[in-house]
Amino acid sequence: ALRNLISMHGKIGKVYLQMPMTFRQRAINCFVRMFNKSIELLRLDDSSPENMQIVATSAYDAAVVQIASPEFCNQEQVETLLNTSYHFWKQLHERYGSDEYKEKCDQIEAVYSSIFE
Repeated sequence: ALRNLISMHGKIGKVYLQMPMTFRQRAINCFVRMFNKSIELLRLDDSSPENMQIVATSAYDAAVVQIASPEFCNQEQVETLLNTSYHFWKQLHERYGSDEYKEKCDQIEAVYSSIFE
């Protein structure tokens, strides 16, 4: 049920993104809620690689939506979200060695450096 709720927040957020700019804050709120729910999911089973991927993806998505909307961007929150996403992709890479996880880390590093450096 929690995974469905996470998915629903993401889908609603994507709908808001396609609406006029006045709905952008609602989109950001949906993606942040999606991230918060993914943290709840991780608390239920923090050893699940699938749950770690959900947290990493939702954190990254919530950050990117804000980055794309500078007038609504909370830079402190974006930094936290990117760091969280990076942390989980890095853990997954260290545990399972997948190049996909390494690519996600590299992608986040590039986004982070383009914004904060």
